[in-house]
Amino acid sequence: MGSKYCPQTLANEYAAYDAANAATGANLVAPCGLNDQVIGYTSDTYGIRPRVTIIAPEIFGIDNTIKLGALIAKETAPAIGSPLEGYTYFGAQPNSSNLFGVQSGGVEREIYQGYMQDKIDLLDNTLHVTPGLTIEGTHSSMVSGDIFGSLNSPFYGPNGLANGGTELDQYGFYKATKWDREYLPFFNVSYDFDQVLPALKGLSAYGSFGDSALFAPVGDFGPNRIGPPPYASIVHMYEGGIKYNTSNLLLSADYFYQKIDRDFGFFEFQSGPQNGLEEYSNFGRRETKGVEANVIWQITPRLQLFGNMSHNLAKYLTNGFAFVTVAEDQYGVAFKGAPVTGIPDWLSNFGADYTIKSTLVDADALDIRFAGTYTGHQNTTYDLGPEDYLTVPNFTALAPLNFNGCPGNPGTTGSCLAYTRYNQITGATVYDPHGGINPFVVFSLDMNYLMPTPQLPVLKSVNFDLNIQNLFDQRYFQYFYKQISPSACGTIKSGPFAGLPANNYSCTPEYGDAIPGQPFSVFFTVTARF
Repeated sequence: MGSKYCPQTLANEYAAYDAANAATGANLVAPCGLNDQVIGYTSDTYGIRPRVTIIAPEIFGIDNTIKLGALIAKETAPAIGSPLEGYTYFGAQPNSSNLFGVQSGGVEREIYQGYMQDKIDLLDNTLHVTPGLTIEGTHSSMVSGDIFGSLNSPFYGPNGLANGGTELDQYGFYKATKWDREYLPFFNVSYDFDQVLPALKGLSAYGSFGDSALFAPVGDFGPNRIGPPPYASIVHMYEGGIKYNTSNLLLSADYFYQKIDRDFGFFEFQSGPQNGLEEYSNFGRRETKGVEANVIWQITPRLQLFGNMSHNLAKYLTNGFAFVTVAEDQYGVAFKGAPVTGIPDWLSNFGADYTIKSTLVDADALDIRFAGTYTGHQNTTYDLGPEDYLTVPNFTALAPLNFNGCPGNPGTTGSCLAYTRYNQITGATVYDPHGGINPFVVFSLDMNYLMPTPQLPVLKSVNFDLNIQNLFDQRYFQYFYKQISPSACGTIKSGPFAGLPANNYSCTPEYGDAIPGQPFSVFFTVTARF
């Protein structure tokens, strides 16, 4: 049986060999049997973060605070999750020294980052300007070694029997590296209205923009990948708003905009000559924009009211492969103008907090917090069927709709590029214009009582906490996904793909897969402090 100590793929290889050679007696027994050894690997992260702050002398009423810094770090780990699973195995037949092994290699990421910023205070310390720049370089690599073994072992890779070699070799030596270097500016400005009008004390306006980079996981550099590793995605962020902050009232509101260029995409072939190969792309683009507001009102020293809200609009700006859901648990196709699924259009938290002290004993504290969370409508997804490849818009990664060489087109030549389109579309997850999760509100109640115990020599205090989640037992879904399988299972009956499987994934009835929200739940804890 396969496990991290003896992977199922390796066990299957030896079992297939044994079955094929049963008549000759050339039985390999088990790959991880007698005299087997398991060697594990560790991961390491280390680095340095030098920085310096320079406070320049005041010149013409202008204050400068200059910060320079850097980050130099390195992360290493075994290639866990790869076909080689990050372990080394040694085993032997009972009566020979026929050894074999798996060398997994590992992944590595080196980060070189430098930044500089200057906080400038102007106009009697009311106008604050902070420009800056971050330069970030990242070197990533993934290395895996051979699966090697006996002369008569199964074969796959460059050194395997199928390719004229003499070893069990699934992938051969593999190495992928990627170097990214990005220049990421940022700028922030804020203005305090105190000096303009004393009545406006606590009022300020602010704005900012900045770029950041998202680097592809090193684990995506594996031997099943087609083409080079993707470049870093670039996130452009803009924000502007106002804030009013006094001793008993906080009000704020802002507008935000975020655009992602070179967005990551992922596709895995499910059939055909490229079955099992993976393609990572960088041609996606999407945006998120909206408004948000926040209020905290301390009505009395004991009673506080609070609330916040945000309105989000997220959509794709181009056609492409995409992580269709925020959870990144489904992979499919994004269409220009379609909303990004799994993101609520409205979010809000609101409630009241009541605190009273010295009620039962001196210096005790009772805190009662009642809160509600509103989650607006969320878009959901479904799977495309095998006929949908004809209606999906063309974009860079998809092959032109060319039927030359396709089944059902006798006498033509070519590689049937439309079959690539068929592979890329059939079963792909896309935005469902007829689906969605309805809005819902969930309430919670938290009661906390802190009781000091100065009369006890060892025990200092006891804390009692009663927490009730989903107070009114609201029924709701956190996540919902609908798979639609073809109505006609088996093979396609007509057209250029007649005879091909109707569904790359499976042939099952339509079904929904959902994650329900937390039901009514009560938690009670007691904590003692000594």
